[in-house]
Amino acid sequence: MQPLFTQSLRTLAGAVIFACAIGTAQASTIAYETTGFISSASPGFFHPSFNIATGGTYLATLTDLSFNPLGFSALMMSVSTSTINLGSTSTPGSFSFTAGPGNYFANVVGAPTGLGGIFGVQISQVPLPPSLKVFLGGIAMLGFSAYRRLPQSHKG
Repeated sequence: MQPLFTQSLRTLAGAVIFACAIGTAQASTIAYETTGFISSASPGFFHPSFNIATGGTYLATLTDLSFNPLGFSALMMSVSTSTINLGSTSTPGSFSFTAGPGNYFANVVGAPTGLGGIFGVQISQVPLPPSLKVFLGGIAMLGFSAYRRLPQSHKG
């Protein structure tokens, strides 16, 4: 039979590996994704609506997908409700915003160089780190495991 310390150390190592796996297994959920074309003949405004089913923190990303090396002379995006702007970027890039369930708009404004430009929009939910409940549950499991392995003479 192994000493109690060695058994407890193995249990602790298993719990740490389990907690790390829970923390890294989360992936972002894409709430909305599209591409669009803006012609240089009529610099444009792209205003699609999308629905968010689960509240939380979201990351909005605007990408210049143009084959033209000059791309856009201006490319901007904002995310809004019908009345409130939740966040924006004045160049291709990303920004985060907090949203509850509901209908939202991805507003893209662009002025391409050359004949036109292609852009991409992606809005994804930011995964949350493991909660305090999972951490406390792991600590409780460690305590229970150590208690079970104590000899009967040491139990109260």
